[in-house]
Amino acid sequence: MRHSHLLLDGERATAERLVGLTADITTRQGTTYTAELVRGYYAGQVVLRHADTWVQIDAADITTGRTHDDIPPAITRTVRVADRGTSRSYEGVTIRRVTLVWTCPYCGRPRGEPRTSRIPEDGEYYYADAWSNPCAHTDMYAQVLVEAGVHLVQRVEA
Repeated sequence: MRHSHLLLDGERATAERLVGLTADITTRQGTTYTAELVRGYYAGQVVLRHADTWVQIDAADITTGRTHDDIPPAITRTVRVADRGTSRSYEGVTIRRVTLVWTCPYCGRPRGEPRTSRIPEDGEYYYADAWSNPCAHTDMYAQVLVEAGVHLVQRVEA
């Protein structure tokens, strides 16, 4: 099995460090992606935008990744979001910390300033971050979890 060989600034790097960068990524299957922006990384899955489509790649399948040095990295933030799972049955809530590119995935403008939000669930209170985007696009937690790579990417056209 071949290991990932990612180059950032000429040095070997981990997939997590790709978040917020624009890169050319090649997989073991021979597919090459020119990522407009690597949106997220979670549990071995890298999420990127390629030709207005979101793609999720297993980081172990990446053979090379070269960043575009002429494009500055995007600002990222780590926030807490509520994860209610993906099944139709009730799974409860889990608060997850995810790192996001701090721009709206629809229009590219900056996201709003996060604030702590209290979420009541089954008689318990959970604390997550919430924000309102100045562009008026709403970031739903379920969509944010896909963007971060926590849940599988559903084909999303932007």
